[in-house]
Amino acid sequence: MLRTTRLRSLFASQLRRNVATGVGTAGVNALLGLGSYPIYLHFLGYQQYGVWLALSTILTFAQLGNFGINPAVSKLVAEAHGAKDTLRVQRYVTTALLAVSVSGAIVFFAVLALRRPILFAFNVSGSNAHTISDLLPYIALFSVYIFIVECLNATLVGLGRMDLENYFRTISQAVALICSALLLHNGYGVQSLLLGNAVSYLTMHALGLYAVRSLTGAPLLAITGCTFSDLSRILSLGGWIFGGSLVSMALSPLNRIILSRYAGIAVLPIYEIAFGSSMRVRSLLESGFRAMMPEISRVSAPVTRETLRRAGALERNGLLIMARLGSPLYAAVILLATPLLRLWLRNQYQAALPSALRIMLVGSFLSMLCVPGYYILLGLGKARTCFASAVIQGGASLSMIGLLILMTGTVSVTSVSFGVMVGMGLCSAYVIWKVKQI
Repeated sequence: MLRTTRLRSLFASQLRRNVATGVGTAGVNALLGLGSYPIYLHFLGYQQYGVWLALSTILTFAQLGNFGINPAVSKLVAEAHGAKDTLRVQRYVTTALLAVSVSGAIVFFAVLALRRPILFAFNVSGSNAHTISDLLPYIALFSVYIFIVECLNATLVGLGRMDLENYFRTISQAVALICSALLLHNGYGVQSLLLGNAVSYLTMHALGLYAVRSLTGAPLLAITGCTFSDLSRILSLGGWIFGGSLVSMALSPLNRIILSRYAGIAVLPIYEIAFGSSMRVRSLLESGFRAMMPEISRVSAPVTRETLRRAGALERNGLLIMARLGSPLYAAVILLATPLLRLWLRNQYQAALPSALRIMLVGSFLSMLCVPGYYILLGLGKARTCFASAVIQGGASLSMIGLLILMTGTVSVTSVSFGVMVGMGLCSAYVIWKVKQI
């Protein structure tokens, strides 16, 4: 009886459901992600998997063409949904979809036009260069489709149903892994990962479209109601978010390019495993707190003393939860990094992995501490501050990497990882300080 009461208390509000499902699905996503590395390395090896990581880097860069529209849509839809204004929700979504379609077309042709510079940047030749060149048009087209699907996901978040968005994203990640593994088993090579991810986004699109239509009870698009002021508001808010995304999203691809060009494409999986694994550990605690942004947005028009009081309480409680739960989790993974990697990767284990992973874990732990504050700042419309935090992280990271290269004369996964850690730490300190000021 007592247990039932506690469960009802936990799920007494949509916010708690969003937080709980965020944590739960993050755990499943982490397991899926960790399980994918041995499978991909088994079928592809470090060289061919490095080719896919180079292609996914291009996909990451292409996402900068979103111009920060998706987070802006989540915030503005949350405000309109809080005011029970379904027509305004439709207008924001329609305007955003039209905007990302135009920007997506620009990105598509830009990627095709930059084929030679892309190959030069990664310093690839022979069969690897042919593979990347042949798949570039499909990568460009896929990036445009991702714009549309992620805009739909942003709408779902704004409607307060991050729990559904979490479920759909986990389902799609499972679909991607299953499809990719089956295609790899049948000898389709690097193309398997592109096809698997394409099928996963089709799945997420279908689920998201049905959910948004059911929640609003109205057609998703309202072209006749679109106005220039809607577009202006989306781009105004999204501009600062885009600037921050430009810095944040460019950082990891730039690190990959540096490593590929000066240390060889075969080291990219080492960087990816270290960075990706550390961020998956962070996501176990971070994902639930993403629900703060639409919740604060829903009640922040206009911003009142009560809004700030509630935001401050959420930030303090969130920081305590992150520190108390995160400290033992990170300590255990850092101490057991070597045996865990040996058990996990077996024959694909590399000696450079444990040190890179430990450094990345320290960085992701420091970054994790500012997660509640970051989403609260975004929910309050402080997008300029979020942009400044990204600039601090990117600038500090690249400066430290450059300094280490000058001091040692070499480029290594360890030096790049250390630079990333320093950037994350300074960014986290800045965000926590700004939240305290507000």
